[in-house]
Amino acid sequence: MRRDPRDDPPAKRRPARYSGPPVTLGHIRSHGVRHLLVYCSEGLYCHHSAVINADRWPDETVLLDLDRRAVCTRCGMIGAEVRPNWSERPNPESLTGDRTQRA
Repeated sequence: MRRDPRDDPPAKRRPARYSGPPVTLGHIRSHGVRHLLVYCSEGLYCHHSAVINADRWPDETVLLDLDRRAVCTRCGMIGAEVRPNWSERPNPESLTGDRTQRA
């Protein structure tokens, strides 16, 4: 039985690249996040990750600058993926004033 290509789901478009101002530690801290998740860029072999406190750097520090300078403490590779640890963000209040629980 032959398939009709028109039956395939539409191709997903890639989202447009972000072109705004760079994300800084000050912006992340304004959302209640003080720690960063760091993943080794040599992920095929190393798989090392860590949670670090970002209080040592000033608010003006750009997150992408930390990517380029991070050194893996396991394999020594320079460069990493650095992301905010959003899981530590405080729970928002609901419209009724109760705290909601995040999964």
